[in-house]
Amino acid sequence: MTTEEEKAALVAHAQAWIRDAEATRDEIPFGFDDDTEKELSLMKIALASLTAEPRGYIDAGTPRDEINILTENKILQSDIALYATQPAADSSNSAVIPDSWRLVPVEPTPAMMVAGTLVSEFQEVPGEMYRAMIAAAPTP
Repeated sequence: MTTEEEKAALVAHAQAWIRDAEATRDEIPFGFDDDTEKELSLMKIALASLTAEPRGYIDAGTPRDEINILTENKILQSDIALYATQPAADSSNSAVIPDSWRLVPVEPTPAMMVAGTLVSEFQEVPGEMYRAMIAAAPTP
């Protein structure tokens, strides 16, 4: 199966599961227990993720230009889709983070702070401190 066929099969399965679960719940006098309600909620979240449509696209830019342009339509292959709901991961590409991006802590680590401070004291090139801090960030 292709990725689109897999996605369509998952959407159909989720829709059928939700429909059957809700019909079963309606037949039970006291409804589902907490765990089954959680499973139903999770299936609805999965369906929303599988059927999510991009709200817009952002230009990934390059590490040097630091320019991001929000567009309504995908223009470049490197453009990154923006969703109101997180889409399900594409099974053909397990990487969720684009190559030109890096997952970093919300708060800088001590090593990141030191790297940024050292660069800012000796460099006057804009963005060098940021790049030094990103390079010092731990890998999840």
